Amino acid sequence: METEVQRIAAAQQARWQTLGVEPTPRGTPRLPQYRKDFDPEVVVTVRDEQTGECAPFLLRSGRPLKAAECLPERADLALDEQGRMLPQAAFEQRYKVYLESFVMPSDANPHFEPVPRVEDYINAKPDQWTASRGYVEIDFDPTSGGEFVPKFYVDPQGNSVPVEEYEADQAAKAERDDRMEALLLALGEKVLSSDSGDQTIVPVEMPEKPAPRRRGRPPKNRDGDEAA
Repeated sequence: METEVQRIAAAQQARWQTLGVEPTPRGTPRLPQYRKDFDPEVVVTVRDEQTGECAPFLLRSGRPLKAAECLPERADLALDEQGRMLPQAAFEQRYKVYLESFVMPSDANPHFEPVPRVEDYINAKPDQWTASRGYVEIDFDPTSGGEFVPKFYVDPQGNSVPVEEYEADQAAKAERDDRMEALLLALGEKVLSSDSGDQTIVPVEMPEKPAPRRRGRPPKNRDGDEAA
């Protein structure tokens, strides 16, 4: 007597043949309408919605992700022909079509399956170190020994930036954000004050820029010794 698992397996094979699907060695389908093969040097990029410019997608280690490193069926769904990451909404539409290519049990509905974030979906590879049968980030390697420390970052133009320069820029940006937040809080206090009946306009002073933190060795005193 045919079991439900056998019935689903036979129906799955028939559906994929009808759709022209080519399964990967891991048993995942590559839909022909989205299939693409990338040159090894194509870098995955992300479009900035505000500027319209594309910047390299950086892995946790700080290096750009290559499109050929991605699992092929995931690159089919999440990237366009130039290796640009699709917006979340466009990816969700493709992902739903992908789910519909599967034969589900009678009590399952592919439309109720959660849709992953496109950034997480593309940055994944099978976990070969445990029996979880799950996925880990592409540059994850527990055998590398210790936490990975990046040697450089990549700016939106694709240029390598030294870690020190990048972190200094990020610190300056964080400082500007802190001052802007303080200014907005001060403005909010003035608005609350005027709502309470005090109509006097009080100028809001820009928060004073904090003194930069000193780095390196302690300063020396007048005798030439290091300060305690």
